[in-house]
Amino acid sequence: MHELHYVLCKRSLEYLKASEDSLNKGLYDVSGVLAQISAELSIKATILFLGYSFPETHEIRKLLSILSSLTLRDESVDNNFVNAV
Repeated sequence: MHELHYVLCKRSLEYLKASEDSLNKGLYDVSGVLAQISAELSIKATILFLGYSFPETHEIRKLLSILSSLTLRDESVDNNFVNAV
């Protein structure tokens, strides 16, 4: 079984393709919803890939905020390590 982050990333790409197909058919509202789901899954996959868990939410802004704080925290740890060496 693949890791969950891999599964979410693959599913995200499937939603993105469906969004593009809907856009080409002129189904703009459907395309927008599918693109939003794709973005959400992609962000969640990235959070998992970094080794963290994500909250049960569909709010992209909240997920991006969490991802930003995690990457800033990791950068701080990396910079502290480099400075210590």
